[in-house]
Amino acid sequence: MKSFLKIVNFIFLIVLLSGCKLNVDKIKSSFVDKNSISSSSNLAKIKGYYLDEDERPLVGINYQCGNFKGETNKNGEFFFYQNRECRFSIAKIELKYIYSMDTINSSLDAVLQEDNPKVLNFLNALNNHSIDGAITIDKKTKKVIKELKIETIPDSKIVLQATIDAINRRLNGLRRVRKISDPQVNSLAMTMGI
Repeated sequence: MKSFLKIVNFIFLIVLLSGCKLNVDKIKSSFVDKNSISSSSNLAKIKGYYLDEDERPLVGINYQCGNFKGETNKNGEFFFYQNRECRFSIAKIELKYIYSMDTINSSLDAVLQEDNPKVLNFLNALNNHSIDGAITIDKKTKKVIKELKIETIPDSKIVLQATIDAINRRLNGLRRVRKISDPQVNSLAMTMGI
């Protein structure tokens, strides 16, 4: 009789536990940190300006800051929620990543100054000078960067120059490289298919 009761208790316990299967995702979602929820009703929309070291606007730069996504305008403006991450890019080239943009007072505009010389050299080389006093990256240039599958900022001056030359040739309708004396530049151009 004791063994029969043990078996019945064991079966009852198995049935009970199998019916109480935990849904971990459901539990996790019920404990969401309220501070991590991005809601326009809770957070102030803040205007920011993406500028170079000389405080010139960086125009035509793609940004994604939480729910805000777009291009910086003629003043370098973008929008974000305080204490949220922001990414700035051209095509697939990430220029800047900020985890948290703090402002002292949400009524003040924020200034994000680009201080990376490598990024600044690249942006200056791409500048089409269409807006006086600003570094402007136009849609055609971004399209060519995508077509050429450029995903990082070149590390050396030679590679940067070859990349800029390749972009300019494509913008000017030239598909093939004619004669380049530097073998490293020539190799890069062939790799890019131009």
